[in-house]
Amino acid sequence: MIAFAIARAKRILLISFPLPVTRETLERLGAERGAVIRREGAMDMIVDFSASPPVAIPTRLTHEHVAKPSPVPGFRRVYVAPRDELFGSLRMYAIPHNDPRVQVVRSLDTAFAEFGVTPGEFEPLHA
Repeated sequence: MIAFAIARAKRILLISFPLPVTRETLERLGAERGAVIRREGAMDMIVDFSASPPVAIPTRLTHEHVAKPSPVPGFRRVYVAPRDELFGSLRMYAIPHNDPRVQVVRSLDTAFAEFGVTPGEFEPLHA
């Protein structure tokens, strides 16, 4: 299950994505994230793929997502990808955007440090 939490004081959405990265699961992520953003408003995001099981990610899937607009234009997004294959795919996704507000990091601690937030500041949300 995709889990959502929010640090309300700093307006940061934390998304924990424990599913394999496939077209279907990314579409599910987009739909659930969209519902949360409509309800809570746009904000900075951390998308944590640390618990996502290893799968071969087709290059075509990465290219399809490069063409999609930001789900939160003007806000920062930090993607957490500790494994090499997912880290590489997310970097390929981020490069064409050439947006300093999009970062790919290896650990959730690094993502928290980027925003100056701690795990205790987040409260769970329902999609």
